[in-house]
Amino acid sequence: MTRVWISLVVVALITLPASAGLGLKGRLAKLNPFIFGDEVFVQDKVAVELLHDEGSPVKLLSAEVTDKGTSLLKMKGLEQSFTTKVENNSTRKVLAYQLVWERHLPFEEYAEQDFRINSASSLKAGAKDTLEFKRPIHYRNDAFYKVFIAKVLFSDETVWKSPRDFDVGGYWADIKRQIENVETTKAIEALE
Repeated sequence: MTRVWISLVVVALITLPASAGLGLKGRLAKLNPFIFGDEVFVQDKVAVELLHDEGSPVKLLSAEVTDKGTSLLKMKGLEQSFTTKVENNSTRKVLAYQLVWERHLPFEEYAEQDFRINSASSLKAGAKDTLEFKRPIHYRNDAFYKVFIAKVLFSDETVWKSPRDFDVGGYWADIKRQIENVETTKAIEALE
């Protein structure tokens, strides 16, 4: 069934005249208005907040989320492109760093989802770098993002960690420790 549908689309794309002034997306919209209709809202830019930590060896210079279209067909409304520019502020060579992009929704106190992205290149002292990745577009067009440097690995194998980086495993271990302390205190009070 899928092969038949793909064949019909290919035949229709070939037979629809390109001279009608329609590009590939326009011809596909004529075939299936439910998928490629005009009601799709494409947001060119999304709000991004840069979170800076005091003493961070890598500084965020800029960050943006845009809809540049897909790699193959340049169709908008399917993928978002996340671009971050950073600079090494330390005097040491940085082997790697990790960025955290948090997606937030209005009137919510928590981050709905976070993406952890590792750098692919090292940074000499004072060097700048640009990281870019793509993700499927979020279904809500009111989402906004916060980005920060989570970890930095230096050439001498020391690691700098952001105080705002949230370690879920450490969080639950701390909660368990607090519960055990309360239970121990209650057991001691019961013996007295």
